[in-house]
Amino acid sequence: MYTSRDQRGDYGLELAFTANMDTNFRERFHSKSAYNTAKINDPDLDRLIDQFDGTEDRPRRRALALEIQTLLIKQMYAAPTLEQPFFPLSQSWVQNYIPGTVPHVSPVWPYSRMWMDTRMMPESRRTEKPGIAGR
Repeated sequence: MYTSRDQRGDYGLELAFTANMDTNFRERFHSKSAYNTAKINDPDLDRLIDQFDGTEDRPRRRALALEIQTLLIKQMYAAPTLEQPFFPLSQSWVQNYIPGTVPHVSPVWPYSRMWMDTRMMPESRRTEKPGIAGR
């Protein structure tokens, strides 16, 4: 959701999470998009985005995505960051857990409402010492 402040470009830096490259290219970087809050106006970028949206050929889309990303970095329209996707999973003994419909960059459910019904846990897990996964 964008505010009037976003629309005016009244900010120094904008952090945008990307979950869907297909819509993000057009929404965030095409010169005719209302959500192009950086006001990028690059005919070459528009052409590549139009070509990307206009083909269903997967190898061609992959090549165009690489061209778009290269141009974004070359012109510094976007500074890429690495987000570690978060895929929420749960065991049956975790109660009141409400997963989202898409992978999250960070958890978004209310922890305070979750609880574990240890009666449903396998016996071997009940005495396990909590720890960080893989350690």
